[in-house]
Amino acid sequence: MTLEDLSSDLNRLTLPEYSPGQVVKVGDETLTVETEGMSRLALYLQQLHYMLRHPETPKRIAESDRNALAAAQRTAMDWIGNNRNSATSEEALSCLKTLRETCDPILAKYGIKFG
Repeated sequence: MTLEDLSSDLNRLTLPEYSPGQVVKVGDETLTVETEGMSRLALYLQQLHYMLRHPETPKRIAESDRNALAAAQRTAMDWIGNNRNSATSEEALSCLKTLRETCDPILAKYGIKFG
């Protein structure tokens, strides 16, 4: 499998159109998303989770970059855990923006883009 195959696999991961009460699985965590912002954040985290656990990732992405991506993912998942019942769509989008500011430049080094 090539890096392009990995990127293609990631691009196939999409959520259905947002609807209140939508359930999204991110790793071992099941999220019920009540806002569109939370839905977009969950999709990005779902793709990041899949990429970090994909068997080709250790061969294609440096360990230091994988660790940085995993730390950013943990931070966002902790934020969701603390705010899932009270966060507005705008707050979830702000969390997504912060997550992307960390992850997107790393992913771009490897030609990966999603979410």
